[in-house]
Amino acid sequence: MSDSVERKTISDSEAERIHSMQNLDTFLPVVFENGSRVDKLTIICSCCGSEKQPEEIKASGSVLPHSASLNIWGICYECRLITPSAVRLRDDGSMLTRDPGGNWTEGRYAEEKKTGVWTAVKSIISRLIVK
Repeated sequence: MSDSVERKTISDSEAERIHSMQNLDTFLPVVFENGSRVDKLTIICSCCGSEKQPEEIKASGSVLPHSASLNIWGICYECRLITPSAVRLRDDGSMLTRDPGGNWTEGRYAEEKKTGVWTAVKSIISRLIVK
């Protein structure tokens, strides 16, 4: 799919190490102290573009009260390729993802909470209308 990603051969022992890791599902759902949660993460094969199934995604990492750091490997048996990635999740709904080329992208897994005067006004109006 992406010709810009440099492919490298890994040793049989490295492939076996990745294959023997925990499935990503063992880390999910990620539930933070403030109630924010991530129920699903997907990884796409960097060769054929197929979405990998849960049993084809291996992971290592840590989950803390306000953030999580996961290294993820998608195994594509059709392409005989392991696609590495990483994700850093924060309890405010933001996240960083690293693609197979090593580039980091900032994004969101949850809608940003709106705060400020307008939110307060809407809250007051909605309470008045309900009564």
